[in-house]
This record gives sequence, C-alpha cells and structure tokens, in this order.
Amino acid sequence: MAFQSMTGFSQIKSSEDQYDIEIELRSVNGKGLDIRFRLPQDYSFLEQALRKMLSEKIQRGSIQASINLVAGAEESKPFIDQAILQNYVHKASDIAKAHDLEAPRVEALMALPGVIQFNTEGLAGDEIACKAIEANIKQCFEKAIDALVQSRASEGRGLIALFKKQITRMDELVIAASKDDSLQADVMHERLQKQLALLDGDGSSDKNLDGDRLYQEVAILINRADVKEELDRLKAHIKAIQGLLSKSDEAAIGKKLDFLAQELNREANTLCSKSISPSLSAIGVDLKTTIDQFREQVQNLQ
Repeated sequence: MAFQSMTGFSQIKSSEDQYDIEIELRSVNGKGLDIRFRLPQDYSFLEQALRKMLSEKIQRGSIQASINLVAGAEESKPFIDQAILQNYVHKASDIAKAHDLEAPRVEALMALPGVIQFNTEGLAGDEIACKAIEANIKQCFEKAIDALVQSRASEGRGLIALFKKQITRMDELVIAASKDDSLQADVMHERLQKQLALLDGDGSSDKNLDGDRLYQEVAILINRADVKEELDRLKAHIKAIQGLLSKSDEAAIGKKLDFLAQELNREANTLCSKSISPSLSAIGVDLKTTIDQFREQVQNLQ
C-alpha cells in the first residue's frame, strides 16, 4: 500500500433511469479517523455500513462524506411545502413586529430549508426500487473511496519526495556540524588564550593562569561543548527516517515520523545550546528550520 496524505478529494456521479447518485468525499488532517456523513433522509440507516467500508481502507483523517439522491426529470419537479412556508412566515412576521424590522422578503423565505422540495415519493415507496438504490449507493461509495485513496496516495508521493530532500539536507548539516573547526581542541585552546589575553589587558594570560591550569580549563570547555552524542543521535534518527521512507507498506508511518521529528528537534536544540561558535550556531539554526519544515509536513501523512 502506497503512502497516503490525509488530504484528498473524490467525486462520483451515477445516473440511473429515475434518479442520480452524487457522492463527494473530502479528507483533511486528523489525529485519528473522524467521519461525518450527510445522507438522504430515507437512507440514513446506511451510515454504519458505509462507515465500515471507509475504515477498511483509510486509517487516519477527518472525512466529510456527502451523498445526494436526486430524482429524475419527471420525478424531480419542485414544489413548495405550504406548511413549512407558513410556519416561517408567521415566525418571521412575529420577530419583525417585535423588533420593528421590515417584513421578510419572498426570496429570503424561498431560500429557507425545506420550503422548496422535490417529489421523491415514487422512489421511497417502492421496496424493490429502494433495495436497488441502496445497492447502487454502496457501489458508488466504494468507487468514491477508491478514488479518494488514489487522491491521497498522489499527495503522499509528493510528500515523500519532499521528505527525502529535507532528510538529505539534515544529513548534510549534521556532517557539516561534525566537521566544524570550533569543535577541535587546538581551536578551543587558542580561543581561551585570546579571551584571557583580553582580560589581562596587556595581551599576556600567564600572569593569572599557568600552562597546566590553561589546559585544564580547555579540557572543561571541550567537555561542555562536546556535541558528539547529539550528532550521533541525529545521525541515528535520520537513518531511522530513511528506513521508514523506504518501506511502502509501513503502517502508521505518519505517527512514527512525527515522533522521530520531535527527537530530531530535541537534539538540534541541545546542539544550539552547546554551541560556542557562530559557525556551529548557524548550522544548528539551519538544522532546526529544516526539522520544523519536515515536522509540519509530516502532519499531513497518514
């Protein structure tokens, strides 16, 4: 199974002799699987079966499922439901009088829910026809699910390509950090000598610190600035992500990548806090930026 983004869209239309079926599925990010249905009034009993069909092929995402049943040309002649319209008129008139407002306009009343209806009694009254409609809705819904999966898979392929570029960039930055001159012992020694010279005022650090003590201070500085463990863990996390991206059948990959992105961010923060040079800090900032971009996009993956 290909990687899926949680963003996708599908639309299926089917025309029968007396009616049309229109199905739309819209999917966006979600922590789990959240499905909301809008079904024809006489077919709300199908929700459980349709929900099961969706959950068998999609594990995560917030999905809006809209299913419309539209009667054919002869059966779908519109009519005004006088009872509903009168109810709206009376209530709107009472509100207008109570608050000294204008009387409700005709076009506004006609746009209210339930005022204009379509005659679908011919469809709902025939048990055999209803069974056929039920079967057709399920068949069309299956096609809509497959189309949604394809849409999400297409988005997923784009995300995987982006992830690989971001991971390559992270790897380059980690290698650059490990080669940074500021981590070399002789560079730290020279740095400390220069700082001491500035404190002495006359350019000599020997007045206050002998050679042995200087090397001790350098050793302490090296220990505090040692980022080898952080770099090793960054490399391990990057390798783990590369392994996941190479497996097209990996389950719940979005959650796994999100966890690894959090770990990458933790190590990058520590790297920045330990940095004692502008060059290493700049690498750390670039690394954090790339990790943030990676984690933001990971939220879109199932």
